[in-house]
Amino acid sequence: MNMFTQLSERLENDAEVKHDVPMKNYTTLKVGGNADFLIVPNNVNKIVTCVRVCEALNLSVYIIGHGSNLIVADRGIRGAVIHIGRHCNKAAVNGNIITAEAGAYIPTLVSIAMKYKLKGIEIVTGIPGNLGGAIYMNAGYTKPISGIIKSVTVLRDFNVVKLNRDEMSFGHRKSPFQYNDDIILSAELQLEPGDIKKVVHEYILNRKIKQPLHYPNCGSVFKKPGRLVYELKGISSGGAKYEKGFILNTGEATAKDIVDVIEIVRSRVKRRLVLEAELMGDF
Repeated sequence: MNMFTQLSERLENDAEVKHDVPMKNYTTLKVGGNADFLIVPNNVNKIVTCVRVCEALNLSVYIIGHGSNLIVADRGIRGAVIHIGRHCNKAAVNGNIITAEAGAYIPTLVSIAMKYKLKGIEIVTGIPGNLGGAIYMNAGYTKPISGIIKSVTVLRDFNVVKLNRDEMSFGHRKSPFQYNDDIILSAELQLEPGDIKKVVHEYILNRKIKQPLHYPNCGSVFKKPGRLVYELKGISSGGAKYEKGFILNTGEATAKDIVDVIEIVRSRVKRRLVLEAELMGDF
């Protein structure tokens, strides 16, 4: 019995399983080779089952959400990718708190906050990703999302654990989840009463001005890049082009093209630039 058949049979009631899946279809940058397996849990409670089955079959496990901050290798990913997305995106409002699953889409959460006249979440306006990814990267437009986190519920060693804000240490584009094996399942966001429609509109307009949206990209590539990095021009490799701190896929870019541009930028500024984007797969 081959591995795909074993996965499919063991997860028949818990997830959708696909074989040899092009990962460029699961990232905003639209590059990357194929993953051996892609697993889409039926709901957030099935994630633990998916991880258990993969480990029992000795498959490496990778977690992705919307893929908005991800560069997947051209040679793809050996093992199983668990996609926390459309079936793990429930959200609810209780007073000033939004409780949402990791697959909840950030623009949807902002819309919910506008509807219920809650403020605080406008700091992630325009981020085309899921809540789990935003927490993992401690993303934020004007301030980091960690400032509104009340708690995060994670899967840790097959146990569901709820972490309060004071149990987690965050930094600039850093979270504890980048350094451990916890899988983010859901979170509580502590907001305040307030109308954010005007500021959300302003942030969206500002993003359209600052961020090139005419080609696929993965958002800001470097952490704290500095003015010189933003001013660099004329850098490209294959189908990848550098523009205003972003690397764009102009049509037929490969992951190698993207990485080549990253190295050219680093060589131009003559200092070590730390990637904000995540590399995944067989580089």
